[in-house]
Amino acid sequence: SGNYFEPAIAGEGDHLITYVYTNSSGCSDTAALSINVDKCLGVEVLYEKNIVISFNPSLQEIIIVPSFELTGNFKIYLFNMTGQTVYSSEKFSINTRVTINTSQLNPGIYILNFQGNDKVFSRKVFVGK
Repeated sequence: SGNYFEPAIAGEGDHLITYVYTNSSGCSDTAALSINVDKCLGVEVLYEKNIVISFNPSLQEIIIVPSFELTGNFKIYLFNMTGQTVYSSEKFSINTRVTINTSQLNPGIYILNFQGNDKVFSRKVFVGK
């Protein structure tokens, strides 16, 4: 519900996600995608409930906001649906928001992968125009 899909709240199984968007000319359209949540065994989650990830279509950026300072060696990757890395960054401390410019990306679903302190956090992110 809201602006992002939370697999832990939705639970295992198939979920229909609908995104409604309006461009600057006032034209509206929708996109829908069925997402299957499958419990991954043996994967540690990195601060999943303490990181908010959203997409701002006006600024064409993905916004990552931790609720507290994260210290350590963190790597952030953005993959397209074919597995190609379209963004990567390495941070040693994250205490404010991190933004990823998406103006050069095609609209669609991407996988944001966040790694640090021997843990992994991944989330699907919709990028629009």
